[in-house]
Amino acid sequence: MMLPGLSLTPRDRRALLVGVTVMGAIVVGGRALPAWRHWQATARTDAAAATLELARSRVDILGQRSARDSLAARKKRLDALHSAWLDGDTPAAAGAALAGAISTAGQHAGVGIGALDIRVDSASASVFVPVRVHATAVGDIQGIVNLLTGIEADRAYVSVRALSIDAADPAAAANRPEVLRAELTVEAPWRRAIQEIRP
Repeated sequence: MMLPGLSLTPRDRRALLVGVTVMGAIVVGGRALPAWRHWQATARTDAAAATLELARSRVDILGQRSARDSLAARKKRLDALHSAWLDGDTPAAAGAALAGAISTAGQHAGVGIGALDIRVDSASASVFVPVRVHATAVGDIQGIVNLLTGIEADRAYVSVRALSIDAADPAAAANRPEVLRAELTVEAPWRRAIQEIRP
C-alpha cells in the first residue's frame, strides 16, 4: 500500500516489506513462542505422569499375580496336608475320630483302653481347633510303647501331650508279668472349613 505523496523505489519497497515481515514475526513470535514452550512443558509433565502411572500399574499387576500364585501355592500345600487333620464336620466329631484312633491303636498294641475323655474347645473361631483326648491304658511295657508309637504314627500332627505310667497292681507277685497303667493326653488339630471362619 502506497501513502499519497510518498514515492518509493523498488529497493525501498523490498526493504519496507522485509521490515514489516520481520516486525510481524517478532510480534507473533513474542506471543506464540512462550505459549508453545508452555504447551511443550505441560505435554512433557503429562507424559512423565502417565509414564509413572503406567509403571505403578505394571507393579500392581505383577504384585497381584505374585499374590495369586502365592495363594494358590499355599492352598495346594494346605490341601496336601489334608490327611494330617482330624476327620469330622465339627470339633466334637473330630474328638470322636481321635478317640476311635486311640482305641484302634490300643487293639493293635494288645493294650486295654479304659475311659476316653474327649476335650474340645467348640467355641473357638480359629482355623485350627485343638482336640484332646485323655485316655487310660493297661498293658505290659511293650504294649504301652506300641500304643504310643501307633498313636503318633496315625497322623502327622497327632502328639502325646502328657503321659504318666504306674504299676497297675503294685502288690502283685514278683513272678507275674508286670502290668502297667498309663494315663495319657493325646492332641491333634481339627481344621475348620474356610467358609465357616467367622471374622
